[in-house]
Amino acid sequence: RRTNKFRTNTRMFFWVICLKSTFSAAFIEDLSVAVIFVPMIIKASEKMKTNPTPILL
Repeated sequence: RRTNKFRTNTRMFFWVICLKSTFSAAFIEDLSVAVIFVPMIIKASEKMKTNPTPILL
């Protein structure tokens, strides 16, 4: 549902993920944030038909 906003704008998707993960890391341990966000990024990238590697790096 959220990926519909970013279907063509992967740069905006990248910045939103960066902001959300940074905000989450302020309150939760960094490793936990990675465990939460990696599957979400992969699934969203599949829906957007883009390569998830640049976003994950």
